[in-house]
Amino acid sequence: MTRLLLVTQYADERAIYGEALRAEGFDVRIATGPDDAFISALRERPDVVVTRVPQRGSIEPESDLLRRLREEDQTRSVPVVILTSLMAPEHRANAEGAEGYLLIPALPDTLVKEVRRILTEHPDADAPPSS
Repeated sequence: MTRLLLVTQYADERAIYGEALRAEGFDVRIATGPDDAFISALRERPDVVVTRVPQRGSIEPESDLLRRLREEDQTRSVPVVILTSLMAPEHRANAEGAEGYLLIPALPDTLVKEVRRILTEHPDADAPPSS
């Protein structure tokens, strides 16, 4: 079963996206911020990370979590999908290194399709069967 780490401080996003991903066969783990997400990624080795940017308390639009994941040998190759409301081209440039970039409000089925697309491109992950 594909292990997915969903990172967002917003309870409604955790519920909506988490439910949609679980319904599609993903083993969804939740983190509410970049620090606990990084620790969880090291411990649980997710097949993909979906993270909200920016996170509460962050003054920079880029993902500190993405940077930290890319710097660590154990998590360097884990695909990352960024969910964001930041639309300017410079924000997209700050997300360089992420495999996916979705603007909020992204429908849950759009997120599921994006995760499946990424997993198809990274066949090492244990993707659930397509529906």
